Amino acid sequence: MMKKTLISVILLLAIVFSTHAQQHCFFTHYSTEDGLSQNTVMNILQDHKDNLWFATWDGINRFNGYTFKTYKARQGNYISLTNNRVDRIYEDRYGFLWLLTYDNRVHRFDPKTETFEQVPAAGEEGSAFNVHTIEVMPNGTVWLLTENDGAIRILTHPNENHRLTWDIYSSKTELFPSLHVFKVHQDKAGNDWLLTDNGLGMIRPGKKEPDSYFTETKGKFGGINQAFYTVQERDKDICFASDHGRIWSYQKDSGEFTLIELPTKGQITSIHPVAPDVSVITTDSDGFFTYNLRTKTNVHYTLTEEVSLTSILKKNGWFLSITDWVAVTGASPIRFIRLSPTNKVIYGFAPTPRDWRR
Repeated sequence: MMKKTLISVILLLAIVFSTHAQQHCFFTHYSTEDGLSQNTVMNILQDHKDNLWFATWDGINRFNGYTFKTYKARQGNYISLTNNRVDRIYEDRYGFLWLLTYDNRVHRFDPKTETFEQVPAAGEEGSAFNVHTIEVMPNGTVWLLTENDGAIRILTHPNENHRLTWDIYSSKTELFPSLHVFKVHQDKAGNDWLLTDNGLGMIRPGKKEPDSYFTETKGKFGGINQAFYTVQERDKDICFASDHGRIWSYQKDSGEFTLIELPTKGQITSIHPVAPDVSVITTDSDGFFTYNLRTKTNVHYTLTEEVSLTSILKKNGWFLSITDWVAVTGASPIRFIRLSPTNKVIYGFAPTPRDWRR
């Protein structure tokens, strides 16, 4: 629920900021009266051909700028969707659409043939897993993150009519000693990193077996056993965030890890570079930090000032884009903050009913 609320708030901010920056704009309202299959839209995607796709509670809709076309399971139409409510939709590098349906199943849709296929295929190992997240990698690999069964790596073979193969990474299959994968990151070298509740896994291009770090059963740092939640890649290193203020920095040239420790017991939830040597690091329960990589110093901030979004917008020079804001989701309601680079003032707000009506 928190994640969906956060997405809604971010969309609101993006609209408000865009409206503020460009006053001459107009809106067109589309509904079922215009051909949309259902008025509850869960996700929107613009594909590489500039078509808009809408994931709704009653199938997916393609909009070409003029008309809608609906794709969903109906009696007798042989569409293999297990549920017509589609919560998320993504596009891979080959132009296929990946759908996450309400029953936690995944389907691949081919816009050329207008056909669906369940992935993994019905009856195959993994087809009954509850998937909560789809991660689409730049090289075309797709990862399915499950609730209690690890992660499934899906490979597309373009030279074999885009045939799919998959492997399951979990302690049950012994490919990786974890049942909970929080995130997958593909670095600039093409390595896939698994961020799990039992360390890190790195799968090199063309390989199946991962290298393991910080796991309690194997790997170079065996016995330490840490959970990792978020990642930030830079030119020379990759930072992996863990519990208790720990960030492990993987040095690309040497393959070694160095530890950055912040004075907090909180879980690190995000890392945002704001300058060549400075990052904003947020936690789940203890505010956020700025960290200078060159001087190895940090400043701890706790959000104490709450003002309305309306008053923030009056400070015309204080925002450039939605990326200037950092969401702090540890508290309720969701709060947003912004750091002034000149006088180190924190501006923050919790959305109010008045803000939602703007």
